[in-house]
Amino acid sequence: MHIVIDGQLVRSVASCLDAGNLCELSMRGAVRAGPPPAAPAAGRLGRLEPGTVIEVDRKLDVNGVASLGKTEVTVGYELANQRVTFRLDGHLMHVVQDGVLAKTLPSPIDADQRAGLRGARIASGELPVPVAGAVHVERKVLKLPIIVDTWVSDH
Repeated sequence: MHIVIDGQLVRSVASCLDAGNLCELSMRGAVRAGPPPAAPAAGRLGRLEPGTVIEVDRKLDVNGVASLGKTEVTVGYELANQRVTFRLDGHLMHVVQDGVLAKTLPSPIDADQRAGLRGARIASGELPVPVAGAVHVERKVLKLPIIVDTWVSDH
């Protein structure tokens, strides 16, 4: 069963409905769904071909951190509490949020571990483009006290 909101796949879960339940839903006006909205699950394929691009959806916590397998990935506070897609492509991990490329980071997951990630699927489309326009970056720098030593010589 696929849960879709506004055309976006939110989650796929095993259905507990039997033929009788489906018949009853049909009599109440339910219509047959189209093809599954998700790409093939990577875990079902076993070992992946080299170069296969994997996508995984995760919700970031209040600190902008998500878990990929046993690895915690820090994306950043600017995306905290957001649902993102991690696109694992070679040695890079692209972070996509609302259909826009938000970040590109080094991939913390080896290619041979990607198929085992919960919810992993083979990427079905192209990498989205980044946001157009200037990028604004701010850094906080500690103000350190400057200490000047005075040295006096008798010579």
